This record gives sequence, structure tokens and C-alpha cells, in this order.
Amino acid sequence: MISMGIDLPNAFVIIKDRGKHIPSILNSKVYDYKNKDMRNDLLDFYYALKNFLEECDEADEHPDIIIMEKPFIRKNPVTTAKLNMYAGIVLLLSVIHEIPCKMISNTEIKRRICGNGSADKQHMYNMAHMITGNINHDCSQHEADAVLCAHFGLSVDQAD
Repeated sequence: MISMGIDLPNAFVIIKDRGKHIPSILNSKVYDYKNKDMRNDLLDFYYALKNFLEECDEADEHPDIIIMEKPFIRKNPVTTAKLNMYAGIVLLLSVIHEIPCKMISNTEIKRRICGNGSADKQHMYNMAHMITGNINHDCSQHEADAVLCAHFGLSVDQAD
């Protein structure tokens, strides 16, 4: 099974279950959006994700499922609205590419991966390294979060 994890809007990771509970990272991209207007940020995100999915298809790494953190209400309503717009783009592209997509709460991901729904960022980062066997791999927090989403996807029943 191949699973794609997305940390909105910064990182996309594709992992494949190779057995023995140690998935390998097939592909990953980290993006940093610094446009001054939302329109260009959304367009950049759309094309980045679209191109990433096309690259995966060309490399015969088409994901069986996409997992992203469910956007939650933050203190800043503008940030909440932006995250929901990015999530909409993911959902649109998942339909176009015929890939099931699930939005999972951050707490549920933490509970499944760490056994604790209130694990801190450092614990989650360490778990991402342990899961992939890349203890010495230097990755961003966004990439680590996307790895955890993708790993969650390896155990999700797609019939849900």
C-alpha cells in the first residue's frame, strides 16, 4: 500500500508499506509559501500538489489514500479559513486523481502513533524518525507531520 500524508500547506510525503512495520519514504516535497496575497498562495499550492501527484504517477508511486490533518478552529479566523481553502484543494485533486482522501484530527493521529492524544511536537517529530527508520535524516517539522499522516494512512480502512 502507498499512502500520502499532507501537512497543510507545507509538506507532501509518499510512503510505502514494505512490511515489518517500517515504511520507506518514496517521495517528499516541502514548500514554503511567501506570497503576499492568498490568490497566489492557493494557486502555488494547487500546482505544487498537482505536479507532485503527476510525478508520483510517472514514478509508479500512485497513492492508494491521502491523509491530511483535519483543519481545526484556531484563534485567528483568517488562518482557519486559509487552512480550509488548502484542504478544499486537496479534496478537489483527490477526486480528480481518484484517490480516497481522509481528514483526521491531530488528536487521533497522535493517539494512534504515540498512544497519547496530547503528545508534544518533539515527541511526534521523534516518532516520525523512528517509524521511517530515518533517525539521522534531517527533516523539517512539516515533513515529519506529513510522515505521521501518511503512516496513519497505512492502517486506515478505506471502506470507512
